[in-house]
Amino acid sequence: MSAAMRHRVRHQTYCQYGGDVAHSHQLLHLAPRDSATQVCRSRSITLAPQPSTRREDVDAFGNFVTRLEFDLPREHLEVLASRAGRHRQALDAHDQRLAFHVI
Repeated sequence: MSAAMRHRVRHQTYCQYGGDVAHSHQLLHLAPRDSATQVCRSRSITLAPQPSTRREDVDAFGNFVTRLEFDLPREHLEVLASRAGRHRQALDAHDQRLAFHVI
């Protein structure tokens, strides 16, 4: 076992629509939940344009969810998500293979 490892993740999505989208609902899953081997120190989601309604929630499985509603016409959507965290312990080779499959 070794010291905790810190990490930062940045994700950006840009969608250009073929015309104005007048109304939509979006469900974002962009922040992993804490686990036995990792803990989230900070997370943020920046949007352009801003939605008319935004709600942060946790689903039935413990995952962070951001629910959005847009009710004004727009031609694009930009999402920037960032997360900083640390691993509580070093993963052995077996755990590394499982880390991306066990949710």
